[in-house]
Amino acid sequence: MCAFGQSKEEVIRTQDSIYQSQVNKSRIDGVYIPKDINEAMSELDRLSPPNSVSKLKAIDEETMAKKLHFGLGRWMIVNWQLNLGSRFLKYLTDLGLRGEDEMTKFLLISYNRHIKKTPIMEKELATTFVKNRELAYRAKLKELHGIDSVIIK
Repeated sequence: MCAFGQSKEEVIRTQDSIYQSQVNKSRIDGVYIPKDINEAMSELDRLSPPNSVSKLKAIDEETMAKKLHFGLGRWMIVNWQLNLGSRFLKYLTDLGLRGEDEMTKFLLISYNRHIKKTPIMEKELATTFVKNRELAYRAKLKELHGIDSVIIK
């Protein structure tokens, strides 16, 4: 049994129905949901105070991703429904990103590049995340089981 006495199947069905009802909406709970990275960057520009943006320009993308993960990053997860489902979540998963933490880091690095007027190169950046995830998985397999790959027939 899961939350509120629901079976696992009921929880999955409920989450899927929430996702399906939200995946094409441009607004959820009154908040605009970007359809792609360019709209997300424009929306962050619109919502961010200029003095905060100028401070962010002074730090590198990795530092920004760490420092803002639980602030701006959490805001994006909740308001853009990266945990329940939205058209922006679909866009990010179509790039190969998985999990709200990975998506948040991707978005914060993208925003850092955007405000510094350097190319975001979203597909290349997403590919880096996918490769790093796979390398971490292989390292964990090696650490736990002494193997670095699994063959499935």
